Amino acid sequence: AGGWWSRPANWKSNTTIITTGIVVLVGFVWKISAEREWRHNEPNQWIPSMMVW
Repeated sequence: AGGWWSRPANWKSNTTIITTGIVVLVGFVWKISAEREWRHNEPNQWIPSMMVW
């Protein structure tokens, strides 16, 4: 049970590397999405993508 590598010795560094990669990727996608965002009317309330340059 647990597969071939059920408890790798470097799991903390692997988790840190993957988490950092995911955060960077989501940041780039969020930035590109906000740059391409187009609205017919100004929003009536605040939205998170308004903060991105």
